[in-house]
Amino acid sequence: LCIKTATAGGAICRVDPREANPSVQIYDDPAKALEWFTKSLRTSRKNGWQIVYDGLPLQG
Repeated sequence: LCIKTATAGGAICRVDPREANPSVQIYDDPAKALEWFTKSLRTSRKNGWQIVYDGLPLQG
């Protein structure tokens, strides 16, 4: 689960190992993207998934 936001919107990408392809949801409002990302992350943790890295994108 990852999020990318900009001044004009945002996107949430979900990679599910049971699915062949990742799923991407596009939002016009970056605040809504962050809201849904937070809800999705909370649900994933309740379902037993663990957070590997919660921070800025890695570079290098």
